[in-house]
Amino acid sequence: MKPLAVLSIVAIAIVGLFLALNILGKDTDGRGGALEQSTEVDETAIGPAPDLTSSPAAEREIAKLPTADSRSDTTPNGDGTRWNNTLSGVVMNIKQQRIGGAQITLTRAAAASRIFANEAIDRSRDVTVFADENGEYHFVNMEPYNYYMVEAEAEGYSRGAVDSITVGNTGDFEATPIQLTLGALLFGTVRDVGGNMVPGAQLILSDQYHRPGMEITPNMMLTTSDNSGYFEFQSVPTGNHTLTIEAEGYGNMSFGGLVFRGTDPVERNVILEIAEMISGRVIGKTGESVEGAEVLAMSYTNSSRACRDMVLTDSDGAFTLDSLSPGQYTLAVRAVGYRPGHESRVKTGASGLLIQLSPQATIIGRVLANGESATNFKVRLRQTYENNPATSAVGDEIAFENSDGSFMLDSVQPGTYVVQAIAEGYAPSYSDGFRVGMGMPVKGVIVHLTRGGALVGRVLNAQGKTISRPTISTHDNTWANTIFDQALGDQFPTNATSKKRTGTPDGKFKLDGLKGGAYQVRIRAPDYCELILQDILVQDGQDTDLDVVTLIKGGTVTGQVLDSTGKPIPGAKVNLRPDGRTDGLPRNYRSTTGTNGRYRIAGIYPGAYLLSAMRGGRANDFLGDLAHAQDTTQRVSVSDEQTLKFDLKVNN
Repeated sequence: MKPLAVLSIVAIAIVGLFLALNILGKDTDGRGGALEQSTEVDETAIGPAPDLTSSPAAEREIAKLPTADSRSDTTPNGDGTRWNNTLSGVVMNIKQQRIGGAQITLTRAAAASRIFANEAIDRSRDVTVFADENGEYHFVNMEPYNYYMVEAEAEGYSRGAVDSITVGNTGDFEATPIQLTLGALLFGTVRDVGGNMVPGAQLILSDQYHRPGMEITPNMMLTTSDNSGYFEFQSVPTGNHTLTIEAEGYGNMSFGGLVFRGTDPVERNVILEIAEMISGRVIGKTGESVEGAEVLAMSYTNSSRACRDMVLTDSDGAFTLDSLSPGQYTLAVRAVGYRPGHESRVKTGASGLLIQLSPQATIIGRVLANGESATNFKVRLRQTYENNPATSAVGDEIAFENSDGSFMLDSVQPGTYVVQAIAEGYAPSYSDGFRVGMGMPVKGVIVHLTRGGALVGRVLNAQGKTISRPTISTHDNTWANTIFDQALGDQFPTNATSKKRTGTPDGKFKLDGLKGGAYQVRIRAPDYCELILQDILVQDGQDTDLDVVTLIKGGTVTGQVLDSTGKPIPGAKVNLRPDGRTDGLPRNYRSTTGTNGRYRIAGIYPGAYLLSAMRGGRANDFLGDLAHAQDTTQRVSVSDEQTLKFDLKVNN
């Protein structure tokens, strides 16, 4: 749950990050520009993977990556639209030698992970290919998006990535070369306090603390100590990491603040203490056993060392934490239907501990369709705000199937809410608002399903010819398609129904099941400029006819980004933003130069713009990037179906 006040705080907190990613204007149209693909291949730059036989890590077996076609025909949006685009790139080492066979993953995860680092990131739409023998890879037919990230993993190297990659709806796009490094070596031994070696300990190296029971993610590295207690991690990426150690019969231990630079080896010897226990029961307000409660023990001995363990209570509410190093702990307890609880300064060896939780509120109600009980539906809680009609989703949708249309939602925190119901053939429908108090049940909530309204129309080009199978999407009227909006996803504060449909071969479309209100409508098609319509009113029980919608080709701006000596700059960021005020949402475009320093931004809506460039890959030089963008700024007037060429020179 992210209440509006919290979202405001988050928005302020990420302003610096957001500006660094989108200097001189928000990205509002989701198209970006195409990059001219370099077809030159330096045969002398193709070389084998480095020889690691002299490394202490050479004796460890590294899983070989499978070989596969380096070209992937993929549509991450899954709606069947054929976008006329490609994304190409190359993987190389620090000697500029190409790395063949690297596993390449195209993902949208970067945008969300920057903002909500502790939340689960949906990577179900990730697409993976393998680089060919020349280290080259290609993705084909991608939904236009401004914040793609490409990750690369190859045997003997640390994982690498490039992000903020713009892919437009038409053209050839080139990602900044991914440069993989050998990485560092972390090694050491695991012993107990008596000096005895501890074989079989599991060690996890990550850029964040690994909580017991936490899912292992791709950015984590795992190994096990051998019979002599020795362990090692090879190809560790540069940066700060945390090492977590778990071994049967010993207390869990985590060490933060491990800093890796380049290929410098780091030795870290670990001493584990014999595990001690804390046991007890979790009960409710009336003494009932709380089954399935999560009990987490936490202890910080200093700024870099932590001890943790986690278990779930059994049917009697009992728990035993048996992987604790001796000391004092704070126990944090969470359970469905109850407020979180905690106990402080609990010493290991304690038994018979009784932790009582207070119940949270439940919401009980019914969903009706045409006055009759709905039998198959989903419900979701949405938080309301004072003096703001928008609502935000709380938790996930929960499915119900019964004969009386009843539902019950538990674990509801105090606040003001409505219940949203979704059912086949109906628009998302809302209950009246209500207030939830501490632990108090709310009964009699009724949701009446309505059919909602619809949008209909037909899409033609400027010559009056049909545009086949256009993509039409509905959004909140204030949707700006920024990295922040995208990261919020369905938790963006709104009551609008977000839908996306593909039109028919004769350009016709219909989006039904829309909740009444004012909408923003976006219409896209390959080789055309995206059209953004605002203040489109949808009414329950009516079709809003947009009649004929015309798409234009738009203009194109192309050129090269050079340094002060005239040398091309790969990976430079090119921004095109409105010059002055605009009608409706401002249209901002962005691109990244390829290996030859070239950029190409297509599908630009006609108008006056400011074009600028800055060097990429320098996240810590925010002021320098601003200076480059200011120094390179040029005024550009774009007309439909016009191509303009501008070379931009960035000072060293």
